[in-house]
Amino acid sequence: MKGFAPQGLRAACILALMLLGFSAVSAEPTADDPVPVSEAIKQAVAEEIYSIGLVNVEASELVFRPSLDMNDVYETIIGAYVFQISSDASMLLRGDLFYTDEGELLDAKQRATVRRNTLALLDEKDMINYPATGKTQHHLSAFIDVDCEYCARLHHDIPRLNAAGVHLRFLAFPREGLDTPNFLRTVSVWCSSDRAAALERLEAGHSIPSRSCPNPVAAHFYLGEAFRVEGTPTLVLSDGHMQPGYPGFKPLLQLLEQHQHQTP
Repeated sequence: MKGFAPQGLRAACILALMLLGFSAVSAEPTADDPVPVSEAIKQAVAEEIYSIGLVNVEASELVFRPSLDMNDVYETIIGAYVFQISSDASMLLRGDLFYTDEGELLDAKQRATVRRNTLALLDEKDMINYPATGKTQHHLSAFIDVDCEYCARLHHDIPRLNAAGVHLRFLAFPREGLDTPNFLRTVSVWCSSDRAAALERLEAGHSIPSRSCPNPVAAHFYLGEAFRVEGTPTLVLSDGHMQPGYPGFKPLLQLLEQHQHQTP
């Protein structure tokens, strides 16, 4: 099967609308509006998803939009991949979010732009938010695991970060993957009436009630995979720069200051 590499910035704009699905969409019909496709198309894409080891996705749940690159072609995005398929399901192409049409890896500045543009499309209500105290100086997003020791260290410094003008937003990234005990604990946190308090209890070694509800945990996980998150915490600064791990309070403030006025 021939590989396909779409434009990274266009893919990023579609990514949050398709995978995360929590942002408002224009009322006017556009190329980004979902379109009905045949069961043959859904099944062909689902089989390709399974073949590359991605978390199982029901064919009926896939959402397609017309391709902006080719006629009579539909596309959908799962994890770090864009799938494009012809209207008769005879040709299926798979591309990487961070590669250009020529198959070249986007440079660091371009990858930062992909991340920045994608995060801008998300709804903060689907995250755990810790607003700055007083005037907001910096915005910081973090992919966290509820069982992660270093995430707990970051959490411990939240009052100081907030006092320094940092608005911190947590996104879920269960490192063990989906449909695991770690994933279920994460869902329980996100389905709690007070997410922050539930997370604090887990980090302190206490249990929390098992809960289930419509939640963005799987979507956050897919987004983390698309961003190439390899561990937690992974920090994404307002300019899209990605920082693996928590460097500590003072080094983080220095990093935020360094990147504050940088626009990819």
